[in-house]
This record gives sequence, structure tokens and C-alpha cells, in this order.
Amino acid sequence: MSTHQLIRFTLIARLLHWLSAIVILWSIGSGFFIVLIRPTKAVIDNISELNIAITLLFIPVFILRLLVAYFNEKPSTPSLNLQQQNIANKVHILIYAVVCTVLISGVLMMEHEMKVFNWFVVPEILDKGPMTHSFFILHRTANILLSLLLIMHIVAVIKHQLNGIPLLKKMI
Repeated sequence: MSTHQLIRFTLIARLLHWLSAIVILWSIGSGFFIVLIRPTKAVIDNISELNIAITLLFIPVFILRLLVAYFNEKPSTPSLNLQQQNIANKVHILIYAVVCTVLISGVLMMEHEMKVFNWFVVPEILDKGPMTHSFFILHRTANILLSLLLIMHIVAVIKHQLNGIPLLKKMI
């Protein structure tokens, strides 16, 4: 461990965090919009096509995020006790695992080719059937779990901010 104390995450970690937040919140929000509001088929098709393209492009970005998180030192938060820091670390690992589950199941549930902004096409990996349906169920379940984890994450950051522990400063 170094003798200096990091105050903020590295620039690349911060950029990857906020890019991930935008992609994940858009994808989850638009997915819930489709499920709960049930817009027209044209709107559903447009949102689905956009989400497929964005999340396929996001996969390598998220892999980079995992590598940056693993190999870079994290800023210390001396105002949190060791138990709180361990809980935060475990929740972050769980969020990463659930995002991986969402991304992988999202690709494996596809029963048709996946177009990425007409730049390239990714063929479906599995034939339509029980496996793709199982991955669809896993994808939906993982998105619900991810939504709950993100709400918990955001509420915890707000709570700590209000209690005078400036966690957000580390990520801005």
C-alpha cells in the first residue's frame, strides 16, 4: 500500500463509473418503461434496438471498468469504520456480478441477430427455445436485483453525504 492517501478515484475510474451509470440507468429505465407502460410496438422496437446496440458496445467498456477497479487503489474513507468499508466493498462486487449477469443473459436470450447501429451485426448465439427463454427470465430477474442494488447504492451515498461523509467527492 502506498504512503499517500487517495482522495478521489482515478480519472479513468470516474469516467467509467459515470458512463456505466448512464448506460445502466438508461437501459433499466427504458426496460421498465416497456414492461410497465407497454407503449406501441414501434416504440418498443426502437427502444429495444437502441438498448441492444448500446449494451453490446458497453460490454468491453464494462470489462475495462472491472479491470480498472481491480488493479487501481481505491481512495480511503477514514470516516467509515472497517465493517462499513467491507460492506461497501461487498456490495460493489455484487453490483459488478449482477451487471455481468445482466449483460451475459441479455446476449444469450436473443433469438435474433443483434444490430449495432448498422455498423455490424452479432448473430444470435442460441437457437430459440427453452434456453433462450431461461436466459430471458434470468435477465429480467437480474435487472430487478440490479435495480434494487442501485437504489440501495444511491440511498447509501445520499445518507453518507447528509451525515457529513463526502463519498460523492471521490467520484466527481
